[in-house]
Amino acid sequence: MKKIHALPWISLALVAVWLLSASLVSAAEFTDNLVILLDSSGSMEGKKIRDAREAVKTAIDSIPDATNVGLLVFPEDKTRWTYPLGPLRKPAFKNAVSRVKAGGGTPLGAYMKVAADALLASRQKQHGYGTYRLLVITDGQAQDTNLVNRYTPDILSRGIRVDCIGVEMDSDHILATKVHSYSNVKDSAVLKGAISDVLAEVGDGGSDDYGGEDPYDLLASVPLELASAAINALASSGNHPIGESPQSQAAHAANQTNSSSQTSANTSQQPGTTVPPGTGDGSGFLMILLIIIAVVIVICLLAAMFGSL
Repeated sequence: MKKIHALPWISLALVAVWLLSASLVSAAEFTDNLVILLDSSGSMEGKKIRDAREAVKTAIDSIPDATNVGLLVFPEDKTRWTYPLGPLRKPAFKNAVSRVKAGGGTPLGAYMKVAADALLASRQKQHGYGTYRLLVITDGQAQDTNLVNRYTPDILSRGIRVDCIGVEMDSDHILATKVHSYSNVKDSAVLKGAISDVLAEVGDGGSDDYGGEDPYDLLASVPLELASAAINALASSGNHPIGESPQSQAAHAANQTNSSSQTSANTSQQPGTTVPPGTGDGSGFLMILLIIIAVVIVICLLAAMFGSL
């Protein structure tokens, strides 16, 4: 029987294992993700908005540069981000904060959905690794309390941590008993400290989607009807948009696939149109392909080694 030299197969196997391990390490690396939802309604005019801007700019210095950060200001057009969720560039972020002006209403629920959807899209891109936080800074009750009540338990059930800071509010905010932490501050010095305390936790890392906490425990202090809605949402938890079922999202994706060529043409012609991160990046397929290649080469290596005996 002709002997087959095992050395070339060993070399190929080592290369395949190296590629596979590099891919797995890349997937295991995670990035913290934070969206700051800042109220710039008319009631924030004057000292409140100035204090909020300065407090956010001061606190952002404590965040690691590797963090993905976004700034969403309401009641501006919710399709436009003051600072889109992405790598933190502190000078650019601070400039964006400085441009925030007060005026308008308080559509908090609708903006919480936009912020949470962006965090979920980032989590899809990062293959589930990383931490995901939403910080709400506001001085008034939401105009769309029905949406706040509807979306909040769904957001919590997805493993997104939500913190809320009230600014000189006469009574507790609607989110006070619904989120992970809440504080109502009365002056600028306390506001800076409150925001800094929340942002200081960014970068601590996490080993799972729920920051080490059981999602059911997080709902322990939530009113019964909200807890029930959140527990129901746990059954279908994923990266699909807030307030939508995985089934409706799958149907939407199928419809988009059927018209992908037309969508691509329209997207290329419309400035400012963005494609959700993590869709169609092919990284999952690449990892599966590498695993298959590694297994095939190992089998061939074993066959070659036994054939040479």
